[in-house]
Amino acid sequence: MDAKKHHLRKKGWSEEEIAHATGILRKAEAKKHPSLKKLDKLVFWLMLFLVLLGIYLMTTFLLPMLIIIPSDGILLLIALLGAALGVLFVSSSFALEHQWHHHVLNIITIPLITIIGFVAVTNKATTLSQEIARPVIHNAYLVGVVFSACFLLPYIIMIVIKHRNRKVMEHAAR
Repeated sequence: MDAKKHHLRKKGWSEEEIAHATGILRKAEAKKHPSLKKLDKLVFWLMLFLVLLGIYLMTTFLLPMLIIIPSDGILLLIALLGAALGVLFVSSSFALEHQWHHHVLNIITIPLITIIGFVAVTNKATTLSQEIARPVIHNAYLVGVVFSACFLLPYIIMIVIKHRNRKVMEHAAR
């Protein structure tokens, strides 16, 4: 909150105006209707579900690619797709006001489910490639970890930037 106050001071707000605005925001949060609080939670869980659904659909789409493309190419493709989806996730995720436990949940849940999904799809692709006499073997865990790391990298960068900006603003407010 100090960072926001400092920002308002820089814009020329008086201490009275800042105190008044801060009080209004605190009261509004305290008086927030229970259904709005539930809606906030629902939006978070819906977003997480949609991200996981998108990752599932992408892994399904990648099944034929895993059969055709050699390991080096598939790792590059997975890294690019992971980073692209990660940026999309960050742009939608940070529009919401998350509490710290939401970030922790995202950082744990998404990679875990992603790695499990990629291991299953990569193993299926390896089995299918052997059946069609075009054996391509990928390290299933490496594929999952590369995607998860590239997916989470923009998210972690954004968390670090937000945290650093908050610390800089708080330090400047003193």
